[in-house]
Amino acid sequence: MLLSYLARRLALAIVALFGVVLVAFLVAHMVPADPLAVVLSDQATKDPSIRAAYVKRWGLDRSLPEQFWAYLANVLRGDLGESFTSRRPVLRDLAQFMPATVELSLAALAVSLLLGIPLGVWAAVRHNRAPDHATRVIALAGAASPIFWTGLIALYVFYYLLEWAPGPGRLDTHLSYPPHVTGFLLVDSLLGGKGEVFASALSHIVLPALVLGWFIMGIVSRTTRAAVLEVLATEYVRTARAKGLGEVVVVGSHALRNALIPIVTIVGLNFASLLSGAVLTETVFAWPGLGRYAVTASTRLDYPAILGVTMVTAVIYLAVNLVVDVVYGVLDPRIRVR
Repeated sequence: MLLSYLARRLALAIVALFGVVLVAFLVAHMVPADPLAVVLSDQATKDPSIRAAYVKRWGLDRSLPEQFWAYLANVLRGDLGESFTSRRPVLRDLAQFMPATVELSLAALAVSLLLGIPLGVWAAVRHNRAPDHATRVIALAGAASPIFWTGLIALYVFYYLLEWAPGPGRLDTHLSYPPHVTGFLLVDSLLGGKGEVFASALSHIVLPALVLGWFIMGIVSRTTRAAVLEVLATEYVRTARAKGLGEVVVVGSHALRNALIPIVTIVGLNFASLLSGAVLTETVFAWPGLGRYAVTASTRLDYPAILGVTMVTAVIYLAVNLVVDVVYGVLDPRIRVR
């Protein structure tokens, strides 16, 4: 039963991925601009022979349907094409930039969970009291603050004024990257025994992770508060209190556990959205990740790179949704896979 359910979900995910690639392909090619004008120099663009060679090389002389089906056939073979700007395979570019974004997103997710869930539970337990009102203000400020604005303010205060945090970037300029193993700088520095590199990487990731996690924290906190409040009003929670169970046991073992489904839903969706939100954070903090790569590809009309980033983002969204669906059944035995 579980295997058939996963097979159906996988089939739907493939269809959705095909639709995402199709829409992204059409939108990218509908932009009224010439990508060769960005890639080539003025003299090369005006030279008919050079221009014709590049048009043929990238298949731009074919019709739009032919270009799409050729691209799709290459994708099925694991070939995402060659970037117009870097002149390297897009898959290699994604493998280079993706770990930095994932590392930042995981750190931001940890910040949002460590702050958002306790604040939400505290607000629910102290409903309509001062802690509840304070928590709602904090959550509203976090959810309503634009990421680029928060990032600039954080840099100005903690880097420029107080000098508590290092400057933009992923590592101090006088340090070199450790040998590439996983692409995650914190992990590779530990595997390579580079303690100074690890300390520098950790100090650099704290501020952007706080900025990115601050936004998600507000959403997680509000969702946790609402879910826990709903569970605290149920009969079995009142029965548990009537039996003399302590408030910690009632809230932790009964209320929070049964309120996890909406929390898991919002956390899963927002973890996937961290990748899109990381675009602004990476731009502000000069973080060499997927976001900056996507911005560069968009400004230079790099079709293969744009489609590659879109496909990776779509795969992550679909994978996270699948994981959330499976976790539902683990958290609540009443949910049956049919």
